[in-house]
Amino acid sequence: MKYLSFEFLKLRSRTWIWALALGTMIILPLTLKIIMNLEYLDNQVAEGQFMEHAAYGFISFSTLYIFIPLWIIAIVGIEFSNGHVHQVVFNRSFKFYYISKILYCISVSLIFSIVGVYSLVIIQVTAPFKPYVSSAFYFVFFAQCFVTFFAQALLLMAIVFLTRSPMIAFISYFIISFTESIIFSVVNRVYAFQLYFLPFHFANIFYVKSGEPKIEKYYNPFLEFDSRVLLLIFFLALILFLAYKDFTKRDLKPLSD
Repeated sequence: MKYLSFEFLKLRSRTWIWALALGTMIILPLTLKIIMNLEYLDNQVAEGQFMEHAAYGFISFSTLYIFIPLWIIAIVGIEFSNGHVHQVVFNRSFKFYYISKILYCISVSLIFSIVGVYSLVIIQVTAPFKPYVSSAFYFVFFAQCFVTFFAQALLLMAIVFLTRSPMIAFISYFIISFTESIIFSVVNRVYAFQLYFLPFHFANIFYVKSGEPKIEKYYNPFLEFDSRVLLLIFFLALILFLAYKDFTKRDLKPLSD
């Protein structure tokens, strides 16, 4: 509880955070609703797959640069660049700050998952027809959102801890994800082998069966289990361990005047 209250008190004092939260909660469902209705009117999606398309769309949009990456890289990165981390470590400990950030990632993943559920409810209610969706669909979608977002959030957090700068972290994330896509495509085309274990491709296995994210490859691991999920858990644990070790070894920037 002390970790969550520590994070909440910081966020509460930052007005721009609340503006960002409000914008996220409005822009995501509104954008998804407009796109889904346009695709339906253009006969790009069948009625039977309408809600699955919406589920895939929400996860895809949420993992774009301006949503979950922004919430993790910008907010955590700022604390490194302004010396806040140094103050927390001095007054508390490395372990306290690290755990608080993991719980922050959990909180962000939980909030985005909740936004996902009400976004799909809005889309279902306002659809050009009346799609049938069972209650179980929303439960498994919520679980899928949470594990997908949490996996990506942890990877992004590790990048921030390694770079210790929001700008460098964003550039690093862009370079890594862009390079991954090129390497994946080349190897898959030349050798017919999918490098799904590349960091951000690995995180995609919670909603993409194989390869690059595409709607036709969308699935839910809570309905179709994929053994690669177990490898991802090990991979994330290793990344977090290495990032923590690096965090405790290097000097931190002191608090700004």
